[in-house]
Formats: sequence, structure tokens, C-alpha cells
Amino acid sequence: MTHPSAPPRPFHGAHAQSYDQANAFWAPLRGALDFTLAQTLAGAPEEARVLVVGAGTGAEIAFLAERRPGWHFTAVDTSAEMLALCAEKARAGGYGDRVTIHAGPVETLEAGGFDLATAILVSQFLTDRAARRAFFAAIAARLVPGGRLFSVDLSASGAERAAAVDEWLGITGTATPERQAQFDALVSVLPPEELEALLTEAGFAAVRPVFQVLLMRGWSARKA
Repeated sequence: MTHPSAPPRPFHGAHAQSYDQANAFWAPLRGALDFTLAQTLAGAPEEARVLVVGAGTGAEIAFLAERRPGWHFTAVDTSAEMLALCAEKARAGGYGDRVTIHAGPVETLEAGGFDLATAILVSQFLTDRAARRAFFAAIAARLVPGGRLFSVDLSASGAERAAAVDEWLGITGTATPERQAQFDALVSVLPPEELEALLTEAGFAAVRPVFQVLLMRGWSARKA
């Protein structure tokens, strides 16, 4: 989960080491997100292969691994430092043998074979629309037909965007012009209908909203 005042090169170096501690205040949101994630993926195969894109330190893997002992996870992230923490967490939690680590963009992972995928607060960092569509298409290419995606991004319609972003930044301080500029440089906050269109264009069907807390919105979708 991204920090609203992330530094210019987030998720690397010292920021990776302090990530979980710095984001501990998100625990109430994390609980709501985990509950929705579990409900959305209910009914999936008992021995599913799960692609976790932007795995970070492995928060959703830890949550799901405890509840689904037959699932195997592939943690994908461009930050080797974050993935090292994810692997350490998996070993400590006793599910390390069910987690495969892949450092790099999802496009560098072999296509096909996954039953489920998650992409939680990831695509918003792709500010180019074509790149964002390609990102979702790469996930679709790695799912089996009918494979399910749980995707969450920061999203707001044009009319509510400014107020929603101010509220979001205000969670950890004051929404100053400097923080606003940093946020806008890092994150693309699209209207919900545009994100749904991107998912459809990328090869997903049955796209439906399943989650919303503040600026965060989540969708369930299936590979067409």
C-alpha cells in the first residue's frame, strides 16, 4: 500500500526497510481491504496459483497464505529490497515454501498458468494510459481462461478528485502545494469508469466494483 507522501523514488533502499512501520497507521484500511479480498476470491481452487503483482513486503500474501494452505504465490515487484522483506516474512510465517520471488516487471514473468491475480495500488504509478493498459494486459496474459483479478487503485471522478486527494494527503499531514505536486508527479488518479475501460481493453470481462474507502477503489474481473 502506497504512502501518500512517498519520496521521489519510493519502495527502494531505506524506504523499503521502513515501509511496514511507516504505514502501520493504515491498519484499519488494510482490514477492510483484506476482508474484501477474501470474499472476492472465495470459491477459488483449493490449490490455486496466485500472481501477486506489486507484492511489496507481502501483506496480502501473509493474509491469504494463513487462510489458504493449498495456494502457491508468485510475488512480483520491481523492488528487490521489498521482495527480500516479503521472502523474510514468508519464511518467518512458515509458508516460505509456497512463495516464489520474481524481481522485475510482470511482463518479464513467463505467461500463463495462474488462477488468480492481485494488483493492489500498483497501476496508479503508470501515468501513461497505454502503459497502464499494457500492464493489465500482461496480467491477463498470465492468467488461465476465466482467471480472476482483484485490482485496487486510487481513483476519483473529475468533480470529486481535488477534494478526495486533499483528504487523502491530509491523513498524514497537511495537503500543501508541495505535497500535491509530488503526489501528482507520482500518481495518476483516473475516474472509475476509465479504469474499468482499461481493464476491459486489456482482456478482462465481468468487471465490477467491490471496494471503496476514501480514494481507494477496487474491482473484481475475470480473464475473458
